[in-house]
Amino acid sequence: MKNGMRLSALLMMLASGYAVSADIEWIGGETQVNNGDVVSYQGECYQAQNSPGPWETPSKQSTWFWSSVACSSPITPPICPDGTELINNECVAPPEPPICTENQRLVDGVCVDLPPTTDTNAQPWIEGKTPVVDGDIVLYLDTCYEAKNSPGIWETPSNSSWFWQTVECPTTSPEAPITCPDGSVVNSVNECPVSPPVVECPDGSTVDSAELCPDVTANFYVSPTGNDSNNGSFIAPFLSLKKALTQASAGQTIEMLAGRYQQAQVVDKINATASQPIIIRGNGAIFDGSVEIKQPWSIHSGQIYKTQLTQDIWQLFIDDQVVMPARWPNAQINDGSLWNMKATWRHQAPQSQLGVMIDERPYESIAVKTAGNEYVHLPAGVNEQSLADSGIDATGAIAILNIGSWLNWAQVVSEHTPGSNKFTYSSDFSGSGTAMKNAASILSNASFWQNKSVKYEEGHYYLEGKLALLDSPNEWFFDRNSKTLYLWAPDNQDPNQLVIRGKTQTYGLTVRNSSYIVVKDMDFFATAFTVINSHNITFDDIDATHYAYSQRMLGNLTRPDTIKFINNNSAITRTHNRIVNSYFAYTDGPAMEMIKEQGDVIDNNLIHDIDYSNLGTGGEGSINMAQQSRDITFSNNTFHTAGNSEGVRVGAESKVTGNHVYNTSLLQHDGAAINVGIDEQAGTEIAYNWVHSTPKAGIRFDGVEGAAKTGRDGVVHHNVIWDTNFSIIKGDYQGTYNNLAFNNQAVDLIIFNKESAGGINHNSETMNNLVGSLVGRKSGTAEQLTVPGITGSNLTATSGDVLAHLEGALWGDFRPIQNSPIVDTGLSNTRFTTLEYIGNAPDIGAYERNDPRYWLPGHQGLKPSNPVPFNGSEGVSLNPYLRFNVQALSSDVRVLFGATPMSLTTVSVIDAAYRMNGLIGNTTYYWRVDTVQGEQTIEGPVWSFTTKP
Repeated sequence: MKNGMRLSALLMMLASGYAVSADIEWIGGETQVNNGDVVSYQGECYQAQNSPGPWETPSKQSTWFWSSVACSSPITPPICPDGTELINNECVAPPEPPICTENQRLVDGVCVDLPPTTDTNAQPWIEGKTPVVDGDIVLYLDTCYEAKNSPGIWETPSNSSWFWQTVECPTTSPEAPITCPDGSVVNSVNECPVSPPVVECPDGSTVDSAELCPDVTANFYVSPTGNDSNNGSFIAPFLSLKKALTQASAGQTIEMLAGRYQQAQVVDKINATASQPIIIRGNGAIFDGSVEIKQPWSIHSGQIYKTQLTQDIWQLFIDDQVVMPARWPNAQINDGSLWNMKATWRHQAPQSQLGVMIDERPYESIAVKTAGNEYVHLPAGVNEQSLADSGIDATGAIAILNIGSWLNWAQVVSEHTPGSNKFTYSSDFSGSGTAMKNAASILSNASFWQNKSVKYEEGHYYLEGKLALLDSPNEWFFDRNSKTLYLWAPDNQDPNQLVIRGKTQTYGLTVRNSSYIVVKDMDFFATAFTVINSHNITFDDIDATHYAYSQRMLGNLTRPDTIKFINNNSAITRTHNRIVNSYFAYTDGPAMEMIKEQGDVIDNNLIHDIDYSNLGTGGEGSINMAQQSRDITFSNNTFHTAGNSEGVRVGAESKVTGNHVYNTSLLQHDGAAINVGIDEQAGTEIAYNWVHSTPKAGIRFDGVEGAAKTGRDGVVHHNVIWDTNFSIIKGDYQGTYNNLAFNNQAVDLIIFNKESAGGINHNSETMNNLVGSLVGRKSGTAEQLTVPGITGSNLTATSGDVLAHLEGALWGDFRPIQNSPIVDTGLSNTRFTTLEYIGNAPDIGAYERNDPRYWLPGHQGLKPSNPVPFNGSEGVSLNPYLRFNVQALSSDVRVLFGATPMSLTTVSVIDAAYRMNGLIGNTTYYWRVDTVQGEQTIEGPVWSFTTKP
């Protein structure tokens, strides 16, 4: 019958002039193809790849077996006679629906048995209304489901949903009353009235079905379950952003609906205007560079499981949380041990040579002495196992080598004998990329090796890339040759019970040759975005995590790709691209790079846990704006916890203002939290930043020993720098004004006077700085320690205790105390910038005593941050001001204060400030800041401080 109907349909096509395609008609379960064959299916054509079987149905989502191609000739569907329907391009009589019994239900055209009705205390699930937390059990269509992975009110329970798992319904006694969602009380949940499904429309209204939604908030819609043959409305969205952009014009909005977008999206040659940009906004949309691993797992050995994949992956996640690649010594990002170089890297013994690593235990610290270095050992139990004692055969593993101070390479271990503390690696570094191969010539310089690797003993390494290193929970390894994935799950869990994803993509969104596009309220998971040869592109309210990761698991030894803005179009003189109000975290490479950009803005972003293997030349920085980019504004960002020796690498003629930078430069040597190279100093301003808690320099205008060129014409003013190694200004014609620096390790501020290493600052100005020590070098003769150039009104520890002049520097109040000699005693006749001040003259230091605005640097978000007094601080005044960062109007903020976390009461605003009075000495107080968004109150974290005796 089926073949007869198919023949009949074919005759009808021929009779009506229907053009028969030369492409193969796909019939599920029957059609056999070879790679390269083109088939037609449901009006589309696909080319076979990777040997699809007869059940691998072609679709645009099945990118492994099929790729979309143009059909050889148009496919015009046949016109079916009355009484038949076109199904899979065949005219067939529609089947009669089966008639189900009383105890059955029709599901997808099939009668299925209903489960027996049982009394249960499970909460009935009503779409759009029922909120749950993980572990809650709900009843939906006579089946009970347990919530997992935090389902929202629209995540309808089903057997295939990752938000739910089917469970046995909990029972309750018949006499126990049940309160239904509508408030009625019945004896069984099955007696609760069933409400119709509710749909939330794009404008926030709710209706009974999507067809009733007012389609007013966007011009076009895109959905992971859409179709590019649709009209792009809310009820018939497109599948691809590219399709929506072909329909959109200047001033229109495209909304990407909730879901994971796993196909890379491209914006190409889309140009709007400054007054009417095209807006691409998310509504729960996630650009997802990973795929779910659904293959079954079997035990490999012990707690290690394995499964077979069909494609390469190079990063692994469980419930969207990163799993660490197998390595030795072990380290995890979730407990912060990844950033402890002494505990999780091994030390390069000074007997090592280029190409030969000799392992030894790291030291807590090394003091370089002429008579021989002095060592402070690590505490007992920390990083004690040697390579020899580990029993590892490291041959074929990948060594991450920090053997060039500010340079890191990845290199394959060429030879190692188990039980030995020595291994060899190739010194040609050919697989590390052109830049790193060229940088390796530095290691061939005998004086460099002697100075960095022998005298200062800076070398460190760790191993990864071998199954033998998989020895602890939350680690994985992928054998790229056999495509076998190995996993030791957290808490020894069975991977068959977990949601596991693998990274397969570098860039989920590419914008090129375009202008005046706004991408807003979008998430990026395990994938990055890039902007090429475009201008006035804005990324606003972006949430990007795990988006840059090395492909070392696949044998690629180069540094990982990350978010990049690149302009190679000479016709675009100013790019004016922007990244604002966003969140970036957890990358194995830099957070972002600006290459040949001009006029870009990076403002009000929270950036942390960046660059944890540091592959690169060291000149890139964890935030890199120095690759031939100019006039970049880096402002009001909070940036912390990063491995590269350079934290923020500044571009030429740029402004770095109002940032909170700390805990950087953790996994390399040399470097600075904010570093400005020789060519980038002219026209650059570093101002109103807090820089602290880093083992390297705080702020540095750099110079190179023996270089013919020195930096000049930069300005550093009104910064607060503490708990760093030092800050240093090299070059000439530099302005250093009104900085506050205290409690730094070596010295506080150096105005460099070594002619052969970056200039002697003959014509520089250094004024109004409040610092513990102000010198020309870290150490040397009286002449060498002298600050060169023009100086005036600088107060150092030699003329009084720096902290005694301030309200509370150790807990965050950097204002001069009342009647301090530093008030109105600074100089204002500066050559390189114009100073703003209140009173007769500038105050000395970074803050003006009588300024009603106490500037707090860093990111402002809906979650309050950067508390003053610092959280956990001691010795706080009995009448402190409570200060914090938050992105909300003052009327939307509530400050609560009390003697215990449970007894907080609202604090009133007096003169636009939260001033506390009458506190008791030597007492711990607690406070919290809540933000009000409409009818919802978002509680902030509870902070504390202890008052002075």
